[in-house]
Amino acid sequence: CRQQATPACKSDLHVIWNEAPCDVAVMAAIMWSGAFRHADLAHVQPSDISPVDDDGTFDITLRVTKTTTFTGQPRVVRIVLPRRVRRHMHHVLRGVLQLPSYRRFLREVKRLCPMLSAHSFRRGAIQAAMDAGIPDEAVMRVSGHKALDSLATYAARLPRLWKEQMASVSRAGLW
Repeated sequence: CRQQATPACKSDLHVIWNEAPCDVAVMAAIMWSGAFRHADLAHVQPSDISPVDDDGTFDITLRVTKTTTFTGQPRVVRIVLPRRVRRHMHHVLRGVLQLPSYRRFLREVKRLCPMLSAHSFRRGAIQAAMDAGIPDEAVMRVSGHKALDSLATYAARLPRLWKEQMASVSRAGLW
């Protein structure tokens, strides 16, 4: 049985943002905001990131991911970044700041939050979205999950739809 990554939480992001090198902090923020794997962003170029408006909304085109290998089609994910990250994202767009390699990112994350892995940000973001009551379909649209089974395993909880269905079945059998 393979163990899932320890999910990151918002307080982990704050520690990384305040104490990690700028490129690592930006990468963590982007990974969290889009529930991305580090590998999802490995091939992203500044031209793949488009600001949508001034409120920190960006579209990121993912060309090479675990999901796109099956479809062959790029996937666009819309993210919203906090104000403090937006400034740095504009440095990425101008090529002034490059996102870190997997090895460097993981080394810095482990230095600050030893229980986390690079995958912790994806898992934590998915759990935070589900905890906030975001519909299963919306979480799956961002994360790229195609089935509720995989989302449930990933999030380590029952999807909302399943809970509602179970309650409906139970309600139907009330005596």
